[in-house]
Parts: sequence; C-alpha cells; structure tokens
Amino acid sequence: IDIINLREEIIPVINTKQLLMIGEDQTATDIAVIVENNDRKKFAFLVDEIISKKEIVIKSLGSKFKNLKGISSGTVLSGGEIGLVLDIEELIDKSQKDGV
Repeated sequence: IDIINLREEIIPVINTKQLLMIGEDQTATDIAVIVENNDRKKFAFLVDEIISKKEIVIKSLGSKFKNLKGISSGTVLSGGEIGLVLDIEELIDKSQKDGV
C-alpha cells in the first residue's frame, strides 16, 4: 500500500484507475486528492486532473445502474454531459479489501 506523509500524518493512497478498472495505470503526473471518510480518516485518491469546483444537482441513476460499484449517483454537467458521482465510502472499503 502506498502512503503520503502530509504534515506528519500518514495517509493511504488509493489508485483510482486500478480500483475502478478503467484506463491505464496511474502516472507520476497524477494528482492526489485528500478526502475524509465518515470516520474522519483521510485518504488520498489519485486522479488525472481537477477540472473545476462546482455545485451540482445529484440525480439517481435509476434501477438499470443501481449495481454500479463505487458510483452513487449522477449529474448533468454543462453542455449536457453526464457526470458520475463517486461513492467514497464504498471505494475506500473496496480499496482496503483489494489492497489497491
């Protein structure tokens, strides 16, 4: 398991691409986004980029997509694109089980 030492705090790193089984493996240019789970434990998710900070309206994905692991809901982005909202708690649990 990879870790980041941030201000004397050890934070586990979660390889998002590997965990979600998408795209190529992470690269040195990826960004670590620090998030806290419900237990106030911190984790670093590796992401390709941060596009912007937005307030969004979250929508249910419906019954066809309810079994998507690690995805909690969706949103309609500017230009009509669909964005998926990650279920951070589920991804953290999965990463700890899978050792990602």
